[in-house]
Formats: sequence, C-alpha cells, structure tokens
Amino acid sequence: MKNVIDLPFIHYRKIAATVLLLFIFFSSAFSADNFLDKQPVSLQKAQSYLATNPDSAFYLAITFIEERNESTKKDELCFAYYLASSAEYLFGDLAYSDSLSVNAIKISENITNEHLLGLCCQLYAKILKVEKRFERSMTFLVKAKDHFERDNDPLKKVDITIDFSEFYRSTANFPKAEEYINSAEDQEKKLSEHDDDLLANLLNRKAAIYDEMGKTDEALELSKTSLALSEKINNLHYQATSLNEMGFIMWKKNKIECVDLYNKAISIWEKINYHYYKTSTKLNIARVYFSQKNYDRIREILLSALEEAKTKGWKGVELSAQQQIIELDKELGNDSDIPPHLMRAMELELYITKEQSNLSLLDMQEKYSTEQNKLTALEKLSEAKEAESKLSAQSKFTIFLWISIALAFFLGIGSTYFVMSRRRKNE
Repeated sequence: MKNVIDLPFIHYRKIAATVLLLFIFFSSAFSADNFLDKQPVSLQKAQSYLATNPDSAFYLAITFIEERNESTKKDELCFAYYLASSAEYLFGDLAYSDSLSVNAIKISENITNEHLLGLCCQLYAKILKVEKRFERSMTFLVKAKDHFERDNDPLKKVDITIDFSEFYRSTANFPKAEEYINSAEDQEKKLSEHDDDLLANLLNRKAAIYDEMGKTDEALELSKTSLALSEKINNLHYQATSLNEMGFIMWKKNKIECVDLYNKAISIWEKINYHYYKTSTKLNIARVYFSQKNYDRIREILLSALEEAKTKGWKGVELSAQQQIIELDKELGNDSDIPPHLMRAMELELYITKEQSNLSLLDMQEKYSTEQNKLTALEKLSEAKEAESKLSAQSKFTIFLWISIALAFFLGIGSTYFVMSRRRKNE
C-alpha cells in the first residue's frame, strides 16, 4: 500500500518541480518584454521611437516626467528619465543627457527591477565614455553587467559584452576589444532566438575593431554584411554606421567613393537628428578635402564642428577638430594662428591621458584584489602611482615647454616688428 500511495505523490512532485523550473526559465527569458509591457503606453511608444524618431521619444518621456504626481511609480519615472537621457545622448547633448541619466540612477536606488537598473547603468557608462571619463565609465559598465547577469536576459548579456568591447576600442586597447567582441559573437551564436538589431550592431563594432587593427579587407566585408542586414530591418542608425565605416576604409585605400559613402551616412544621421555621429563624420570628410586642397571648405567644416563640440562637451570630437585646424594652419603657413589651438589640443590630450591612466590603476586593483596577492597589489599600485606621478610631472613640463615656445614665438614676432619699425623710422 505504501508504494501505491507514494508513487502518485512522487509523480506530482516531479510535475510541480518541472513546472517551477519552466516558470523560472520563461520568466527570465522574457523579463525584458514583461518589463516594457508593464510600462505606461506613452513610455512604450517613446522606447519604440528611439531608433528612428528620438525627437518624439524625448517629447513623450519629458512630458511624462513633467506631468508626474504622487501616484507615479518609481520604476516608471526612472524609465522616463532613462528614455529622455537616451534621446539626448543620440542628439549629442551630453551635458543634458548626463543630468537626466544621473536622475535616473538616483531614482533607481529605490527600485529592484534588475533589467531597468542595468539599462540605467549601461546608458550612463556610454555617456561617461564619450565624455572621456573612462574610470567611472568602467565602473558603471561592470554594474550594468552584474544587473543583466542577475536578470538573466540573454540578449542584454550579449549587448553589454559588445559595450565592453567598444569601451576598450575607445581606449585603444584593441586586443582586449577583439577579445570581448569575439566573446559577444560566441554568445550571440548560442542564442535560441536571434535579434537582427543586435547582430547588425555586433558586426559594425567588429568591423571598426578590425579596421583599427589593420584588417581593412575583413572590416569592409563585415560592414557590407551589417549594411545589408540594417537595410533589411530598416535600422537607420546602423545603416549610417556601416556607411561611415566603409567610407573610412575607402579613404584609407585612397578611393574617392569614400565621399559618397560619408555623405549618405551624414544624410541619414541628419534625418534622425543623431548630431554627434553626423559631426564626427563631417570631420572625416574634412580629411578627404585635405588631399583636394579645398582649404576654405575644410576650415568651414572644422570651425562648425569645433563650435558644436565645445557647446555639447564632445571632447574627442573637439580634439580631432583642433588637431586638423593646426594641420590646416601649418599647410597654409598661418603659424601665428596655431598656438591657441595647440594649447587647447594639449589640454584635451592631457585630460584624456589622465583618464586612461586612472583606468589602468582601476584594472590593476581588480587584478590584484585577492588576499594572497595583497602584497603584490601594493607593490604594483605603488609602481603605477609613481609612473602616473612622473607622467604628471612630464605633462607639466611639456605644458611649460610649449608655453615657453609660444611666448618665444610671439616675442620673436614682436621684436622683429619693433626692429623693422625702428628701421622704417630711421629711413
């Protein structure tokens, strides 16, 4: 009798366990979809507009924020700030995007939704990266990764791995960038359901890394594949990204069709108001005009890019514009116009170099954080800080040297002018 009674009990217990496991699997697999489905309709629309119409996405998100009341849920308000910040990030207004993102992060401290927490940290990491604040960017990338791991969203796990790859490409650590993009590709291949937007982005990022590493032919093929896929799914941003990368490769190959590819990318980014990418690509076109000696057009592009970069805090774009203006003035023999641009370029380079130095210290702290390596950690960190101190001293000396050269240059001009004036007077 005991067996007769126990067998059904065991059978039902197995069924219950199986159902529970299936529930856990499906709830984690579709957690992102469930999160979006639970949001107000206006925010769902804002999310859908981000890729093609960020103006509308921003309007819907900011309206929701302005009309909030005591009954507004924390996660909804947090998501609204995230969407508004995302739109401003795409517009290229980093200062405003940063401010909105900080608000989202603050509100997220009072919520428990891992998916939303991951989104907020991921976006803020991207903003910080463009601002060249690499140490903090890495901190929030790691936080985003942890949230997505706990959320167990396979797509976001791949997506954040791509972001790590792009981070290392931005800091010129191309072997590390390649390691992460290959890891993302391996993860993507194992997905039960593939996402074409995710794949198009992955191919674009891999093409950019390969191009930086001198694998231009492989990079070109990856960009072509990404372009075809982006056109199929009508993702305008990824289309423009592929066209821009193809243009850059063609420019390196001295092919004049690079201008047409650049202009197509700019046209798309203008259409969807992605100003940061549009301005960056215009700087690429300025490079082409150097070989054509179209100096008036070059200066027009560079000054416009410089003004926009300063207003919106795009340090990388501003540095590139300053460097090209220096190159242009050298070419035209306008030596007296160079010093102010040179000093600003050096200031930006020192800022970026310091951030990269801080990042290397952060990486070292993580690498030697275990108890058994504590002594090694102290030694290595001491060496790194000493090297950073030397770099800082060298940087100060370099600034002093360039200031001295600039002063000597202007004094030389002044003394020459004084001597010539005296000669004319004596004559």
